[in-house]
Amino acid sequence: ATPAAEIELLVEPSQGQRRIDGEVALEEHVSTPALVQLLAADGAPEQETSTDGFGRFRLSAVTPGAYTLLVT
Repeated sequence: ATPAAEIELLVEPSQGQRRIDGEVALEEHVSTPALVQLLAADGAPEQETSTDGFGRFRLSAVTPGAYTLLVT
């Protein structure tokens, strides 16, 4: 099983698009995409996506606020 990682982050208002771009880096190569979930402060899911073959992901149109990013 893939270990989960949890990251707390704050999305602040800015001009232009509010998005989260990231890359999941693992010590060993994993060919299966990781699930990336953006959770609101109360734990409710806001968005989710999967990483591409290089571990990259993007969450678009993110509303300003405090979130937890869960990667499994």
